[in-house]
Amino acid sequence: GRASPEAGTPDSTAVDSAPVQEERTEPSAPITVAEKIPDDVEPALVGQSDVTQAIQAGIAGAFEGGQPTLVVIEGERGSGKTRLLFHASEIGARMRDDVRLFYGACRAQGADGYYAPFGRMLLERFGVTPSSSPSSVRGAMATHVGEALHSADAIAVAETAHLLGHIAGVPFPDSPFLRKDEEPSELHERAVAAFVRFIAGEARQRPILLLLDNMHACEDDGWELVRAALSVDGPVAVVVAGAAPVAARTERLDAPGGVMVGPISPFAEADVAAFLQILLPNLLEAPEPLVAALTHRSKGNPSALRELVFALVEIGLFAETADGIAADLGQLESGNLPVTMEDAVRARLARLDAIEAATVSRAAVAGEVFMDRCLLAMMRAERKAPGDSADPATMWPDDEDDAALTSALERLESKGFFERLEQADVPGTVEYRFLHSDTRDVVYRELDEELRHERHRTVAHWMSVAIETQRHGIAALAAPHLEKAGMAARAGRAYLEAAHAEHQRIHTQAALRYAEKALELIDRGDVSRRIDALHLSGSLLTTVGRYDESRAAFIEMLEVAWRIGAR
Repeated sequence: GRASPEAGTPDSTAVDSAPVQEERTEPSAPITVAEKIPDDVEPALVGQSDVTQAIQAGIAGAFEGGQPTLVVIEGERGSGKTRLLFHASEIGARMRDDVRLFYGACRAQGADGYYAPFGRMLLERFGVTPSSSPSSVRGAMATHVGEALHSADAIAVAETAHLLGHIAGVPFPDSPFLRKDEEPSELHERAVAAFVRFIAGEARQRPILLLLDNMHACEDDGWELVRAALSVDGPVAVVVAGAAPVAARTERLDAPGGVMVGPISPFAEADVAAFLQILLPNLLEAPEPLVAALTHRSKGNPSALRELVFALVEIGLFAETADGIAADLGQLESGNLPVTMEDAVRARLARLDAIEAATVSRAAVAGEVFMDRCLLAMMRAERKAPGDSADPATMWPDDEDDAALTSALERLESKGFFERLEQADVPGTVEYRFLHSDTRDVVYRELDEELRHERHRTVAHWMSVAIETQRHGIAALAAPHLEKAGMAARAGRAYLEAAHAEHQRIHTQAALRYAEKALELIDRGDVSRRIDALHLSGSLLTTVGRYDESRAAFIEMLEVAWRIGAR
């Protein structure tokens, strides 16, 4: 195995066989930043009165008027969209204590299926977890759907449950309502109708608040479900958040109770001063030169501002006095303020101990959302295996490296680098995400290319073993890592497998996207798979009405087959 880049240190993934000794570097000044306490303690709405009013009006209009309303929140990454959705949930709960809250977020385009974010949303509504057995899942869905429809018609309830299972990716084998010979467009229309029945049933019993995050990554069929929710006759408030062009995308939607658009404005200097006081409650005053510099450097972005303040605390810009803490403007004048967000990230990274820095480094390769066991796999792949092959009992002496990784993740969470997610997709793992994507971007960009490739290869291998319980999704998860590891041919085969899997689930757009990636990467000498990929691509292109491209794919397929003398 490769020597660890941190050989001899207590690294979160590369640890020698000697006992792990954790080392922590504490900030030079014991100043508490309010960011490190739970988010619900920090006011969410500094400088966002217009957006707040739009949210308030939209929810009130639906709940009081009894007709669907739509609120659109558009802003760049780090501008506070998710925090505003959290605030919307508080508004809804204050208005009606019986409100039914649905929350769903798109992770990345195509990452959560054809109907994201509604697939995960429905799974949470039905109480489905990764460890739930298929039979218990189907039973729970039938029970919840029956309660929502308030119907004794067992056939209607079963059909609605099976179609909602199609949206959520829950299989119903041999279902009489999901016919394999059915046209995809017809199945989609019936699934949308089932979704409308379910939401309408819920809305007859209580007001509904739908919170939809990262909708710039939503597929067409996901937007169809947004349109469907707005067609329900009842108190349904839909709050959509995302980056541009979310507002433009929602122009094609209509809501009987009205549409309110709330673009998120960047912080002005007064907002920055207020936010600084929130982050540092003991700050005696926010000096105008400091506020101006922070406004300029962060460009009014709340996430960027928060990261800059972290860095300034850690480099000692704020000093403790008898009455509180004060900014040392002398340092500001001497140029100690980080001049870019990248400088702020680097300043924070420099204060991590070896195991914390290595954990951040490996997490950057695993993705913006990652699992702890995947980091452990990279950790062990980069060290010499312990023990003596002549004595099997020594091959797995302990789990000290596992414990060291867990401890490092906990410290990084407390320092504001990661956030632990409530539910992991894979049983037996803990899932985290980067709180600030700028951190991941800087770390990933500076990794040695060879090391980066090796880590992507390890991630792909880990997925192929650890996620065997979710076999249908393994190819789609592993393919990007194989591609980034420089294993183009294997990535092409994985993309092709993912395309077939999505095609079987009648997820045409996702299947077509994977088939196109497969054709880019499959070696031209791998003739049988290339013919397969061309045939699948041509079929999918026909389904979506792109006939000229479909014809070109079939022609190339025939030419390849003719050249090898195929019958």
